[in-house]
Amino acid sequence: MKDLFILRHAKSSWSDPFLDDFERPLNKRGKQACVDIGQWLNKQNITPELVLCSPAKRAKDTWKRVKKEQITYGKKKFVSSLYLASPSELLNLIKKIPAKVSSLMLIGHNPGMHELILQLVNTKALNSEQTQDLQHIINKFPTTGFAQIQFNVQNWVDVAPLTGKLYRMMLPSLLATQGEQPL
Repeated sequence: MKDLFILRHAKSSWSDPFLDDFERPLNKRGKQACVDIGQWLNKQNITPELVLCSPAKRAKDTWKRVKKEQITYGKKKFVSSLYLASPSELLNLIKKIPAKVSSLMLIGHNPGMHELILQLVNTKALNSEQTQDLQHIINKFPTTGFAQIQFNVQNWVDVAPLTGKLYRMMLPSLLATQGEQPL
């Protein structure tokens, strides 16, 4: 069994119109969303063995703030190919992960992250709650959105479209509307 955790970077600031996209920092709402989702991840006992993060400032800052909420993880690497990666580029990266790694977290950008989730999840294997969760993602995978997809494989190279099961997801807006207290 392999667990893939997908986390989209938090909301970034557009206050400086001359700032390069790669260098955009988080805005106030994004910083708070990192705390909220980080506390939820902690409560859910999400413990990736390997974290691969885009080196863009907003993605790095997302990881830095999320991990401050006491997220347990193994190794972390900044991977330049995650910056604005397409779904096929993301899948190729996943397939290169060593088999000994059982849980992987990707922190990156849309539209690639959103499209990857939609390509990997086998909709025929979902229960009604998971179908509802997937519908939230289909509608929009917003900043600081999180999804966990499980694969019944021994090796990451065997991960392919429509082979994953959406195990759980969370969006910052759902934390607020469900009245969920992160901790």
